[in-house]
Amino acid sequence: MQIIKILNQIIAFLLELGMLSAMGYWGYLQGKTKITQYLIAILLIATGIALWAYFAAPKSANRLSLEYRMVFELVLFLLSTWMIYKSGYTSFAIAFGIISLLNLVVEYFLGE
Repeated sequence: MQIIKILNQIIAFLLELGMLSAMGYWGYLQGKTKITQYLIAILLIATGIALWAYFAAPKSANRLSLEYRMVFELVLFLLSTWMIYKSGYTSFAIAFGIISLLNLVVEYFLGE
């Protein structure tokens, strides 16, 4: 059981990085000039990091309870999945969404 927990935590971390990458890439595509492309990308990544650090990080003083955190993470992962899809990567968006959902289900049953 400990191995499953460790593997799920590793997958969760990789999904978090993927979420931030999706936000940055989608934000970059929204800009009309180089400055706005980078600015939007950086702002979206910073917002994602700030929200995650405040509500979901393991050592956050304001970490949500498990049930609320699951909803929060689900919303961010679904938003990232949508951003990947809108960026033109349909197959990757489907895979990211499925892996995110499976990770959250395992996380819930492990009580992380």
